[in-house]
Amino acid sequence: MKLTAEEAIRSLDSIVKNAETRSELADVSEDVMAILNEGAPAEFVTENGKAVVADISKAIAAKGGRRRRLSDFPPVIREDENENILIKGRWLERGGSAFLVSTAGTGKSIWMTQFAISMIHAVPFSGLTPWKPLKCWVIQSEDSDDRVSIDRDDIIAGIIEENEAENPEINWESAAQQVIFVDLTGHTGADFLHTLKLELESARATGDLPDVVIINPFMDFLGADVTSNADTIAFLSGGVLAGKQTEGLRSILRDFHIAALIAHHTAKPPTDAELAGWIMSAMPEYKACGAGYITNWGRSFITLMKIPGVDGKVMLTAGKNGGGLGWPLVHGARRIFLSHSDAESCGGSGRRHHWHMVTDEDELEDLKDAVGALVDKRQKRGREPKKDIDVEASAMAFCARVREFVNVKKTDLYSIWHEQIGKTEYSRESAKKVIDHVFSNPPEGCVVRRIKKNQSVSECLIFA
Repeated sequence: MKLTAEEAIRSLDSIVKNAETRSELADVSEDVMAILNEGAPAEFVTENGKAVVADISKAIAAKGGRRRRLSDFPPVIREDENENILIKGRWLERGGSAFLVSTAGTGKSIWMTQFAISMIHAVPFSGLTPWKPLKCWVIQSEDSDDRVSIDRDDIIAGIIEENEAENPEINWESAAQQVIFVDLTGHTGADFLHTLKLELESARATGDLPDVVIINPFMDFLGADVTSNADTIAFLSGGVLAGKQTEGLRSILRDFHIAALIAHHTAKPPTDAELAGWIMSAMPEYKACGAGYITNWGRSFITLMKIPGVDGKVMLTAGKNGGGLGWPLVHGARRIFLSHSDAESCGGSGRRHHWHMVTDEDELEDLKDAVGALVDKRQKRGREPKKDIDVEASAMAFCARVREFVNVKKTDLYSIWHEQIGKTEYSRESAKKVIDHVFSNPPEGCVVRRIKKNQSVSECLIFA
């Protein structure tokens, strides 16, 4: 016989009071919330729900159900034997997240789709190597159905060409049947999180959960001010978002034991003078547009950047948590290079929408040289060095106008003369050299007067 909501909660309350193990206690709060959310009459929830949950929470606390000794954490498992590690180098793990940060139009949507297709057969992609086949859901709203179809056919054609010698047995068309696109267009904020959870619950019931949920792009589903820490905290970790309580994306990832890979845009493009330093940053996590909490929350970050003056190629830079990927050091950061295929797109226009790693040694050297030119440009950015001043000539110029500067403290003259001789060309130290020279060799008709006030002594020029 099915229990009523009230009977079920009383039963759960009894379990809490008598539970002997931590696992029993941990399951109780989830069961109670499920009953309150799905099976309880509205009046029961209103009158008793919060109180019962509070009582159960107190009972769990009293039994230490949320507490663990440091020694209670599981022993370390080798990465290649750990079911929770999805991408080598611990770059992506269950319950965790990674961000791909890129400018608009660079090719991040193609990158995300190609990642999903590659992971189905556990084939490395863009320097990311899965430990086993991974099933991906792609949640996107930017691209039309036609564009997704072109990308699909281009990517599969490109992968077949790349892998036909090494993996001839793989049926790549089967990947298109296993990569799932989930249409959540129009769902944002708390509604997006709630709807995503419903989709995942349905998949769990049929044993069809993904390993990775790809969200492309982040701002399409946030539904709030991306520069607001409060809003991004509510969406990513839980809180109140646009007046609605959320449990946060992290809780959903942990509840379903899956990971998230999130595409995100960079901030406003830099000026031409700033471009080299912006592209060459060794910390791509700080290129993400919006609140700083995004950088704090995301476990791993890489950027996908165009290289000025180089057509059809991009540079990936690994930042936060990228040390384990094994990428080579290129001008101070972990970087690899990707290139578009030279073949024609299956859609009949332009290059094929497919990324492949640049491995040719000559081509790599050319790209490293292009990056080196950016490094040189960045190092030269800023003002030109201040010129050395002709002290004798400037001292003569000062003496010619000495009437303007009598009875003025020597320390004040440093700044005055610096302003008058051209602060954009000469350093303040140059002005100090000139004034010191004048006071050591006073002009005709002037003497140096020392003025003592309290404990300080100042000097100025006066007419003799």
